[in-house]
Formats: sequence, C-alpha cells, structure tokens
Amino acid sequence: IELCDCPFATREDGTSAPASGGGGNRLILDLWGAASPDPAAPELPEGTYWMDYSQSPGTCHGQFTLLEHFDPNGNLCPLSFWNASVKVEREGDGYTLHFSGEDTLNEQIVCDYSGPIVFDAATAADGNKAVRPASAGGSTPGKPDRSRYVVLAGARFRLPGAVGR
Repeated sequence: IELCDCPFATREDGTSAPASGGGGNRLILDLWGAASPDPAAPELPEGTYWMDYSQSPGTCHGQFTLLEHFDPNGNLCPLSFWNASVKVEREGDGYTLHFSGEDTLNEQIVCDYSGPIVFDAATAADGNKAVRPASAGGSTPGKPDRSRYVVLAGARFRLPGAVGR
C-alpha cells in the first residue's frame, strides 16, 4: 500500500516523484496479513502491524517499507526510521491507517489515511499477500514491480522539523 499526500507520476528515468515536479511525501507499506476469508472480496485485516523482517501475519516488512520525502525542488530525501508500526481500523467500507515511527534522531514520524481501499480480487488468493493488490506503475528502490500496489492519495504526514534542510 502506498500512501501519498500528492499525485505521483513516473519520470523518464523510470522512477516516480510528485507529478507537480515539486515537493511531496510517500510512504510505501509492505504489510503482511492473513489471507482474506473470501477471495472474491479481499480486505486488509484490522490490527497493529509491527516493523519486522519475518513476513508473518501482523508485520510490516522493514526492508520494503519506505518513506520518501521530496523537497520543494523535487529532490528525493529518503528518511530512515525504526520502531515503527501501522494501526489498521475498519468501519464499513472505509479504513483508517495510522503509521508511527522514529527517525534516526528519535523524532516522531506520523502518517495518517482515512478512506476507502479497493483491492483487486485476483490477488486475494496470494497467501499472506492478500494485502498486495493492483494499481498503477512506477518503480521503487528494492521493489521494482509496483504493478500490484494500491496507491492512496490524501494521506497526512507529520515529519521531523529538520527534513529537507
């Protein structure tokens, strides 16, 4: 799942960045949950996903969960973080996702999203990867095949004050 605070577009070099060419933020989550009970209606299981490298249900894989900050000139400023978790809640057709982590200076990083998440039923029978659905392209370091991501705009970010300086 990709959370962003502005539209992203693929550049000529194959990377993606804010479509405006200016600033923006993107959080790429590699969430591992139990397979959906109904493969025809995939869903994201509620609960807290903790940063881990095990690919077990209830984890957020640390190697492929990335936070990218683009400064006002469109330059990528990757942010390292640790001690992170993602809380997922569901009400009706809507979800609330709350990401919380700490940067290398122990400053809080937060990203929130509330709204619908639509999954591609064809990906639901994918074992624990029921939370890896379809969306539009681009590329990401370490994870070049983004063809099965869900991209959700409208996320709200709170980043440390020194970001981009």
